[in-house]
Amino acid sequence: MALTTEQLLVEALAEAMGQETFDAFLRDYYQSHAWDIGTGLAFRQLAEEHCQCDLTELFKAFVYPEDYVADSPSSDRGDDGAAVTGWAVLAEKDDYSDVDMTDLPVGYIGIEQMRQVLEDQGWDPGQIRDAVEFDRDTLQDELDWLAKNAGEDDVVLVYVAAHGRYLRDILMWHEFFAADWADIPSRRRVLVIDSCQAADYAGAVSDDPSPYISVAAVDGDEYGWSGLE
Repeated sequence: MALTTEQLLVEALAEAMGQETFDAFLRDYYQSHAWDIGTGLAFRQLAEEHCQCDLTELFKAFVYPEDYVADSPSSDRGDDGAAVTGWAVLAEKDDYSDVDMTDLPVGYIGIEQMRQVLEDQGWDPGQIRDAVEFDRDTLQDELDWLAKNAGEDDVVLVYVAAHGRYLRDILMWHEFFAADWADIPSRRRVLVIDSCQAADYAGAVSDDPSPYISVAAVDGDEYGWSGLE
């Protein structure tokens, strides 16, 4: 029976890295990505850390097609022929001791996973901003940064993860977000809300006439979990 490409890759990796180093790498990868998103780039980077070697040619041979070009915003072209760039603001709040709410001790996993996906697709890390433990002023500053830098044809992603009640009662989301969102000139905006009653907050921009996509983790009358907090 002929070996699959994946099996050939594993055999080639073991030979290139040495079996002992390869086995240690696999254990490390399994442990570090047990609850994470596995990507080809993360797999390769960790392998190279273990062997202290460059595996570019090996991955070209077994993983990437000959004409492989990263599927990134910068490889696209806008209506005027200019290169399209990706811009992102990733906002997440885990600690609510300052507002007397239950903490969400997830280690900012949403930001980590979103950034990993974007960078794997070729986005410039310098154009991805993390807003850890954000408040209203912080988030508005980041939205202003997008408004000042993103072009009409650029891809813009705004990711917000927090208690829904924090967005509603502390940030007063519906007082400011729609106007700040509309100030971003991009016609390729994506809004992702990860919170209780997320649809209520994504719905704040429902009247925006410009092209955009909004994604809510749950409906307007749903919570993120049930049972003990």
